[in-house]
Amino acid sequence: MPANAVWQYDYIDYYRLDEKIIEQYLREKLGAYKYHVKVIYTFQMGPGAWLNDSRQLVGDKYRFWVPQKLSKKEQDGLLKKRKAKN
Repeated sequence: MPANAVWQYDYIDYYRLDEKIIEQYLREKLGAYKYHVKVIYTFQMGPGAWLNDSRQLVGDKYRFWVPQKLSKKEQDGLLKKRKAKN
């Protein structure tokens, strides 16, 4: 890991991943650190949202704390670890 690494949050799609898969992948790539993996829900407010709760779930992502954002190659490697479809 670079000595000048600046720890920051990075994100990946939630679909067919779980915290254990992400944590294991990050440990293999970056070493044994606390990555604070957490699912983040994204909502979009619909028309009339101020009158009632008309939020719509538009996506889920995992957020994790890393010394540098994952490269496209690393993101693709993590996405390949997704659980099989049932």
